[in-house]
Amino acid sequence: MVKKLHKKILKKRAKRALPLLINRANIKKTIYYGCLANKLGMNYCFGALHSKYVLDYIGEFIQCLNKKSKKDIPYINCLVVSKKDGLPGDGFYGFLIDYEPTKEERKNIIEKEQKKIYQFKNWRTVEKKFNDYIKN
Repeated sequence: MVKKLHKKILKKRAKRALPLLINRANIKKTIYYGCLANKLGMNYCFGALHSKYVLDYIGEFIQCLNKKSKKDIPYINCLVVSKKDGLPGDGFYGFLIDYEPTKEERKNIIEKEQKKIYQFKNWRTVEKKFNDYIKN
């Protein structure tokens, strides 16, 4: 029961988070973990930690969509960054590479991915597919 409830809450938050991220992509801006958590109605401090699960859910969806469609949809979840260093958390890099990057590599990886995000024009199509995906 708890797992089922947790997944329901996760889906609800992910459904709210993706349009926020799309709006950030359209204005070419990142967002801090705490700010995203606040917008999702989560506690600023603990919510920032828990927003990782919401972002992972979105990232896993994009990963599945890329495999199915053989497209290269960028990982919009990397627009959520730490106030401390302006980078996503360590868990994000697993969507793109299979090794532990150095700090300098992280910056380069994120710059490239964010550029792809800002240039990508089909976010509303991705959002529609995501909404269909979370219904299941």
